[in-house]
Amino acid sequence: MMEKTVTEAIGHRRSVRVFKAEKELDSKKVEQCVKNAILAPTSSNLQLWEFYHITDKTTMKKMTKACLGQNAAKTAKHLMVVVVRKDLWNKRAQANIDFLKKTYGHKPASEYTKREKFALAYYQKLIPTVYFDFLGFLGWIKYAAFQLIGLFKPIYRQVRTSDMRIVAHKMLDWPLKTS
Repeated sequence: MMEKTVTEAIGHRRSVRVFKAEKELDSKKVEQCVKNAILAPTSSNLQLWEFYHITDKTTMKKMTKACLGQNAAKTAKHLMVVVVRKDLWNKRAQANIDFLKKTYGHKPASEYTKREKFALAYYQKLIPTVYFDFLGFLGWIKYAAFQLIGLFKPIYRQVRTSDMRIVAHKMLDWPLKTS
């Protein structure tokens, strides 16, 4: 078989529904592929996903049942489950704040440049405003406020609970969980 470049491989990819029993996959290579994918930037750099790499036979059987017995799940030797964790926004925002402060050098707030203050405010003010909600009530208030502000300047408008579920699906968590 001829080796392909990544671009060629992407151009020839197809959906596989049945896997060959005699073909083995190297778990380390699968994990490295996922690690590489996780390095891609995501919306607001929050990485609100977790990956579960499943190879355990018992768990695989349960997952096949959860996948309604589809051949792709039934014949796979590995499964990758992606879980969106919107509840991680606070932890991820704080990690970004810590990273920025370390990058800028720990110094008093008055010594930050305008650009540095803007970046920190994004994670300290905007992200909590957008992600925090109380039983779904704040979503509509935020929605109305952001729509009004949006009449005068560009602003983030997807702030309702239903919007945030969609936004979270656009965002990756490490470490890779293995079974």
